Amino acid sequence: MKDNPKNSRLAAKARRHEAPLRIKTLSVALLLGGAMLSMGLWGCKGGLPEGLGSLSEVVVLTDSTDWDACGDAVEAVFGRTVHTPEWEPIFALRMGDAAKFDFFKSWRNVFLLASLEGGGEATRLVRSLLSPEVLERIGQGEAYVFFKTEVWAKDQILVIAAARDRFALRQKLVEDQDAIFTTMEGHLNRRVGEWLYAEGEQEALEQALFEQFGWTLRIPAGYAVQKKVPEEGFVWLRKRAPDRWLFVWWGAAFEGMELSGDWFREKRDEIGRLFYEGDSVARILSVEETLVAEWPAIRVRGLWANREKAVGGPFVSTCFIDRDTDRVYIVDGAVYAPGVQKAPYLRQVDLIARTFSTKPPERDHPR
Repeated sequence: MKDNPKNSRLAAKARRHEAPLRIKTLSVALLLGGAMLSMGLWGCKGGLPEGLGSLSEVVVLTDSTDWDACGDAVEAVFGRTVHTPEWEPIFALRMGDAAKFDFFKSWRNVFLLASLEGGGEATRLVRSLLSPEVLERIGQGEAYVFFKTEVWAKDQILVIAAARDRFALRQKLVEDQDAIFTTMEGHLNRRVGEWLYAEGEQEALEQALFEQFGWTLRIPAGYAVQKKVPEEGFVWLRKRAPDRWLFVWWGAAFEGMELSGDWFREKRDEIGRLFYEGDSVARILSVEETLVAEWPAIRVRGLWANREKAVGGPFVSTCFIDRDTDRVYIVDGAVYAPGVQKAPYLRQVDLIARTFSTKPPERDHPR
């Protein structure tokens, strides 16, 4: 798998909705849970070992003939990248040996791929893991992708893709690549979110922001208020080593106001001149429609730069109008991390930004 610009067409589809995965809309069958699996083969959750591998590493177990037929479809699922401005992978594929399943089954992310026409170790594994009813349906021409969590290790997600032959298997992967990626990225976000708040949360600061400004965020330990300018509707939160930050800007929304990429660029450049010594939007990579609470919003990914200082990096920003208060908000996360991968830090500030709320802080967050 190579990290290059051709993967960007798989990662950024401009102006698309962010929405929960809707299983019913998939082409054949994408199933969560283990109702159709041979349950006697699963481990006991009470004594599971810790999952191995990094949060984003996916171990692929398949036979060589199936990989030859379907490898490019698997890479289309997991080879998506983030422009930071380098092309950084979201997931890292690791090819495992299905004959060493007892070793690889303890990985956090396991992708088991097999056509039933094969005679290799991966096909044998799939036959042993699926119920007779499912194997019969596959033999009749159906194709399946199964997800199950914490099968043989803690914090694990197992994905099984199976079909009668290699053509059907490849077609299934192509048809459901977005849904598979969305599910896997959702698990990655959950894991990163748990890690973010594992060392504590600044509840007093969260409450103070709400009482002073009418909005709040879940703020992990290590972030500090770098600047507050209430009269300009601006708060900047920052963490160093490497440098990553969030800012919240708000202002009055006028009648008929519409948010767009052009509006965002102009406003973010203005914020950069006022508070960041001339930072500006170097490039907008995508503008997507989404929701914040019940309000229509736009989500903008791009690159920022400061030409005088010759620095820059990625940002992700959400803009929306709260019609209850007639305020327009920008919640923006950005990274400056020369010499290291920036995508993991961008994901962190993005997950914090997604906790933005105009309601009082909650104290019973799920962990």
